[in-house]
Amino acid sequence: MLREKQNKLIILSVALIGVLSCFNIVAMEGERHPLHVAVEDGDVELVEKLIANHVNADKRCAYVNAKEDGLAPLHLAARYGYTQIASKLIVAGAEVTARCLMGMTPLHHTDDQKTAELLVSKGANLFAFDVGNRTPLEHATTSEHATTSEYVSWLKERVASIVQEKRQKLEEDAKSAFKKFNQENNVRWFEL
Repeated sequence: MLREKQNKLIILSVALIGVLSCFNIVAMEGERHPLHVAVEDGDVELVEKLIANHVNADKRCAYVNAKEDGLAPLHLAARYGYTQIASKLIVAGAEVTARCLMGMTPLHHTDDQKTAELLVSKGANLFAFDVGNRTPLEHATTSEHATTSEYVSWLKERVASIVQEKRQKLEEDAKSAFKKFNQENNVRWFEL
């Protein structure tokens, strides 16, 4: 707890002074980048200050727990349902398709529908597989998080909608290719 308070004090001091060279030192000593701490704390103001000081919005961190390794700040914002912070990170250049070492995207980490809607609207892949071959939908239905049935229903509807769109596009492409083939090869079909 004392270490967390010290890290927060160092981060605030650095952010207010704007000494960018200290960020890497703080991240090395505390194992976490200041932006990760600010995101985990849900501190919108500090996130804004760090982004304004050109902190890398896609900075990866290394936790002791291997499952947590390689998380970008957007993974954390998604996990905690901090939609406003996630939006700011995306505007600052965070990748919505970024993967942690477990192959999970921010969409795998969220159980918040508003955050998921934001991520999907910005290009998150509903069909991305993690290293366990699970999609965000599969992760949500088997998650330790408190995933709501409304969120799971929303995910299912989005997946079904995309599958339907792709099926229709495939049918249209097949019809078009068949018609083109017939025209190029002067094939005529007669109805009996």
